[in-house]
Amino acid sequence: MCCCSFLLVCGFCGAKETAAKGHSQTRGTKTVLEAVSSTEKMNSTDAKSKTTSTEKMNSTDAKSKTTSTEKINSTDAKSKITSTEKMNSTDAKSTGLDTGKVSNKKARNKNGESLASSKEAQITAAAKKKAIADLLTVLKNTLENNKQIKALEKELTSAELEKNVAASTMRPTVQASTGYRFSDTSQWASDDNNAFKNKNGGRFSTSRDGKIHGGVAVKQNLFHGGADVAHIENVDYSVQAKKSEIEATKQKILLDVASIYFKILSKKKEIQHLQAHIDATKSLLDVVSEREKTGEGRYAEVMEAQARLASAESKLANSQAEHKALVASIEESMGASLSENITPPQRLFDDSMGESQAFDIALKQNPAVIAAVDKLRAAKHNIKEQNRGIYPSVDLTYSYSQDINHMKDRPSNPLRDSSRGHTVSLDVAIPIYDGGVANTRRKQAIEAATKASIEKEKLFDDIRVGIVTMRANMEAARKGIESGDVAIKAQELALHDTEEEYKAGIKIITNVLDAQEKLFEARTLEVESRKNYLLAQCQMLSLLGMLNAKGLKFDGG
Repeated sequence: MCCCSFLLVCGFCGAKETAAKGHSQTRGTKTVLEAVSSTEKMNSTDAKSKTTSTEKMNSTDAKSKTTSTEKINSTDAKSKITSTEKMNSTDAKSTGLDTGKVSNKKARNKNGESLASSKEAQITAAAKKKAIADLLTVLKNTLENNKQIKALEKELTSAELEKNVAASTMRPTVQASTGYRFSDTSQWASDDNNAFKNKNGGRFSTSRDGKIHGGVAVKQNLFHGGADVAHIENVDYSVQAKKSEIEATKQKILLDVASIYFKILSKKKEIQHLQAHIDATKSLLDVVSEREKTGEGRYAEVMEAQARLASAESKLANSQAEHKALVASIEESMGASLSENITPPQRLFDDSMGESQAFDIALKQNPAVIAAVDKLRAAKHNIKEQNRGIYPSVDLTYSYSQDINHMKDRPSNPLRDSSRGHTVSLDVAIPIYDGGVANTRRKQAIEAATKASIEKEKLFDDIRVGIVTMRANMEAARKGIESGDVAIKAQELALHDTEEEYKAGIKIITNVLDAQEKLFEARTLEVESRKNYLLAQCQMLSLLGMLNAKGLKFDGG
């Protein structure tokens, strides 16, 4: 009803406007007739009759137009309402269908996007695992096959045996002895006149002995001023320090191998960028040569492109030679061939830990720190060991011996003499004066312990500074990667624009070559930043004492 009233009102207004137009047309007609009558001197009666007839015609036309307009408007309004209602009902149905179709499409799109994203995530996760596995394979082979590491393991075995030597000072010593003794003795006597008597005169005699003797002696030290116990502790901590030093050397070897590994990856990427740069330069050289042949270009441009191509090819040759040298070096260190399909990892560990947390981990796990602490403990026990020459020592000894004579003492004596015996002795030795040797050695041990303490504190400071430095290096490398990505996109766009301007004749060939060089430099800097980031992470792992089989998780942990 509202729509119908609105249309009727509009129709009524339209009728009024039509009538108004009729009146205006009448006034216009009168003016024209008056002008004609004044100009041509027409008959006023004819003019009046014409004016009257014109007014009647205009009024009749206006009424008829108004009536027809109202009828048309009312009819249009009804038809519009009916058609609007039908369209609304049809649109509602079609909208419902369309909405269902759109929602189904959106659901299918979302499902497709989720499937695609899940597949992409799986591919990315697999690539990350492969990259880490490639690095771990290299480091594992290094630990198993590196000759220097094998020599260090033998050295560690020898150091471990030193503990047995130190422990022997607290154990008793047992010594057995045996032997055979033969003697043939003649005796005679003389008077005051030095007249010797013969055997028949009774002044001359002989004897023979053939004895087998043997014995066992057991000695146990009871007290040596605490030096023996201190010596055992000294050796024990010295062996632990040696073990930690060997572990630190192992991690240094692994760090060197990892550094070479990252350089190989960086050099490999650099060779790829150089090859792409050479291909682009060759294509540009072909274009310039063709333009020079047709007279559109200059020979100087050809020479410029050839010079740039020669420079790029020279860089490629140098990079390939460096790559081969690095591969040979790492294969010698790891004792195996390096795979050609190695890929760089994104990162080695979560580097969001704070400096204090990293320092606490380093104090507990860094082998160099552990070695410094053990050296200090060994040095302190070495001071006690020097008490050997200051305090008295007490030893307990037990011995058993026996002699057996298998010969007669003399022909007239049918008996054979033998003996056996047991001896127990408690020996106490008190040092009084040894020329100052013991006191001097004790002072030397004190100075050595002081030095070990200073070295430990200095190492702590170096670890702290190293952690701060590596965190800064990682952050700088991360920013370098981000800025490198932006620079590559900017240089790619700049190269495209420069090529288009060269085609349009705005830029010269040197501008295009310069743009190509800048793009290559941006890519090279981005590769260098990635290498520096991974190397800084490896160095941080080494500072934390985690660059080993346990930290790298290839020992089953």
